[in-house]
Amino acid sequence: MRPTSGSKQAQILKEAAETRDAIVEKAQDKARAEGARLMEDARVAIEQEKKAAIADIRKQVATLSVEIAEKILKENLKGDKAQMDLIDRMLDDVSTVN
Repeated sequence: MRPTSGSKQAQILKEAAETRDAIVEKAQDKARAEGARLMEDARVAIEQEKKAAIADIRKQVATLSVEIAEKILKENLKGDKAQMDLIDRMLDDVSTVN
C-alpha cells in the first residue's frame, strides 16, 4: 500500500518540527555555554580589578604612613638637643644589639 499524500505531508511536517526543535535546542545550549563563559570572564576581570585596587590602596597607605612619620619626626626633632638625644638612643640601641 502506498502512503497517501496526506500522510506523506504529515511525515514531512513531523520531520521539519523535529529538525526545528533540534536546532532550537542546539542554539539554547550554545547560548547557555556562551553566557557561562561571559560570566566567568567577568568574574575573573572583577577579581583582577579588586586585587589591583587593594594593592593601590596598600601603596597609598604606606606612602601616607611614611609621610606622617616624617612630619612627626621633623616636629619632634626641631631642636639640636632633641636630635642629639635621638642619636644617643640609637647608638645605645646599636651597641646593645652588637
